[in-house]
Amino acid sequence: MSGPDSSASADLTSQLNAARAGDRDAAERALGQVYAELKRMAGALLRGNSLTINATSLVHDAFLRLIPESERQFADRRHFFRVAAKAMRQILVDQARARSADKRGGAWVRTQLTDRIAETGNDPVDLLALDAALTRLQARDAELAEIVEAYFFAGFTFEEIADIRQMGERSVRRQWEVARLFLMKELDTP
Repeated sequence: MSGPDSSASADLTSQLNAARAGDRDAAERALGQVYAELKRMAGALLRGNSLTINATSLVHDAFLRLIPESERQFADRRHFFRVAAKAMRQILVDQARARSADKRGGAWVRTQLTDRIAETGNDPVDLLALDAALTRLQARDAELAEIVEAYFFAGFTFEEIADIRQMGERSVRRQWEVARLFLMKELDTP
């Protein structure tokens, strides 16, 4: 995703916005351009969790949510992928909620965060608890929450996040560390 050709990015943006306006051909062309990157994001997000959705379904569900329901134009390719990360997060949280409701107050859906949130241990973290903690972080600092979504939910590297946010990679890493510590505290992770 880093350094996309500006004409290809502009073409994608116009196709996404045409798809939003109801052009099915534009939607198919746009999905063809972003499918591999969305699938990579979905695969990274689904690794180590107990949800039943697969990467292909997550990509399709997210894309279908993004096109007709988005009331705003996509500014560029990067903006689309930020919004896609939010859509994937919401789909997984919705599935986790439905699954826990189905099982007599049921088992929590857990996901493996590895070093994305906690540097030590491989204990799974409740996806619903993570979503609630991220919502609290969003209320305190929207920029930090966006970095978490980009890194954890979209699978972007710090370099890609720095490029998207037009800031230095070291600054992104510092902000990530602040966000990670906040989430660890909220999740009571050692």
